[in-house]
Amino acid sequence: MKSDSENPHISDSPENQDSFIPRKKRGEIAGGLILIILGTLWLLHEMDIQIPTYIYSWSTVVFLWGFYRLYTNGLFDFWGYFLVVFAIVNFVDDGNPIKKYFWPIAVIAGGAFMIIKYLKNNSKI
Repeated sequence: MKSDSENPHISDSPENQDSFIPRKKRGEIAGGLILIILGTLWLLHEMDIQIPTYIYSWSTVVFLWGFYRLYTNGLFDFWGYFLVVFAIVNFVDDGNPIKKYFWPIAVIAGGAFMIIKYLKNNSKI
């Protein structure tokens, strides 16, 4: 498995000093934003302001977790994408055929991802 220093997509070395945010700082910023959003929603709820019920669902938490992973890992995180797609599919109405086929396709995609990653990391080329 490649370390972060060997991965060209994830780098802590600044190419452009003006827009570079180190990985640790990105995580702190994303975590802070998520806490601000959750605290604001909680405050609105306590003030008896009507908020849609899907905002308080577990799918929203999964979506935010996936977004956090994508933000902190520079958009090159398979599990971040998986969590975001999983949350979006669970927002979809139960009668939608997308939800029916999501898990089998997700298992197939996960297996294919693992094989491709293994072949990529162990290739002699």
